[in-house]
Amino acid sequence: ALGYPSIHYNVGCVTKENMLEVTKEDGTIVTDLTDDYSLLFTISEKLRVTFTHLGRCILENEVCPSGAQGTRDFLVQNIDALVNHITTMDVIPTFHDIPYTNVMPSMIKVVKKYYNGSMPGIVLTERDPEIYVTRRVEKMHAGRDIICKTAEAIDPETLENSAFDFVGC
Repeated sequence: ALGYPSIHYNVGCVTKENMLEVTKEDGTIVTDLTDDYSLLFTISEKLRVTFTHLGRCILENEVCPSGAQGTRDFLVQNIDALVNHITTMDVIPTFHDIPYTNVMPSMIKVVKKYYNGSMPGIVLTERDPEIYVTRRVEKMHAGRDIICKTAEAIDPETLENSAFDFVGC
């Protein structure tokens, strides 16, 4: 994403500077992430898995050991850990798609917390709604996308009460 490290659902991209060659015990040389980026992707994966698990608790009535509220709290803790780790890095990565789009208000709050009240940069792209919905229904997402609808007014600055507010939903 424009030369910045990028995380998209369960994959990511980094620049060559964020990679290193590691020689294993058997002499094999492999490419791995630097510690900073390895931790970034580990935290991001926890966030993705927790988000998916919470969705299953809600949509499929799957039992959550810590309940839906406890799982939601764990999701927020992972968002906090992710942004906190980013503050130690020399570059800010970009995040795309689920779960990040569905936790926008939480991401905004945590970014403001760690960056002295500064608003994060958010870039949204438009898609043809008919094509988008058709693709979502045809692919593995059918029936598993959670879209929050509330009677409350959407806060245009924080995005609370919007379709992007999975945590507040």
